[in-house]
Amino acid sequence: QETEQRVISMSGKTVVYDKSSKTVYVGKFEPTQYHTAHEQVVKLAKLDPSNCIGASIKPDGTVGQRSESLNALNIGKCEVHGNSVRPVKKKLAKGDYKTVSANGSVNKGTRKHKLK
Repeated sequence: QETEQRVISMSGKTVVYDKSSKTVYVGKFEPTQYHTAHEQVVKLAKLDPSNCIGASIKPDGTVGQRSESLNALNIGKCEVHGNSVRPVKKKLAKGDYKTVSANGSVNKGTRKHKLK
């Protein structure tokens, strides 16, 4: 039950993986009229979008691999290969990620998450 609660607490999250620093950023964002959810994370965390891939944590605990704004820009298609999100899953499982809030605060995540 504890694992299930952890997965639920992370569901519906926007994930950005900065390949240059090997850092995972997680935030709760919705697209706006001006920016996609991934673009908001990149902007607030002051990342270079050309170094990033976009993903998400779905309500069922799976990691989504799509991002129009990042993946399409960087690899020419919205959905990245499954191997591209492997580091994301490993880092989330170890609690090795940063959280990004709507006010631009970036903090170290601490929870360890078991994802599908």
